[in-house]
Amino acid sequence: MKLIVALFLIIMAISTQKTMGQYIHNLSIDSKYKNCYVVSQIGHDKYLLLRNNELLEYYKHSLMYKYSYDSYQSFLTAVLSYHLKLDTAKLDFDDYLIFKPNGRIRTEYEKNGLQFIMDKYLQDNNGILKNKPNDQYIINNVLAIMIDNDFFVTFSDYSGFYYFKK
Repeated sequence: MKLIVALFLIIMAISTQKTMGQYIHNLSIDSKYKNCYVVSQIGHDKYLLLRNNELLEYYKHSLMYKYSYDSYQSFLTAVLSYHLKLDTAKLDFDDYLIFKPNGRIRTEYEKNGLQFIMDKYLQDNNGILKNKPNDQYIINNVLAIMIDNDFFVTFSDYSGFYYFKK
């Protein structure tokens, strides 16, 4: 019985790595994902939300990161897995957002799962997921959860909504 449980856990770990690997691969090489949002942890209780193309420019112009990571893909892996905390003082653009995690939303997610978060905070509009109108603080936390679950997140200036695609 223990062997079966161990094999199941190994298969789940490999599956998760493969999914995240494909997600990061797409973000790192495909230009259609350049405007997708990414989240980085910048402190114990602070997160940074910025567009993928801005993070790429940050990587390209940071000698420290270019020498520490052999590719943007490896840099992005470290950022999205929260192993690397970015220094916001070195960001040379203004289009990013810093926010604190909402314990209530994170607890809802941990207790009830991703589908609960999607049902409560997102709406399906003809097969396209977008955020329900809500406080920006709540939306930022939902974005972080969705990005952590390998959703590509974009924002429409026209509609004022975030859109989510797996």
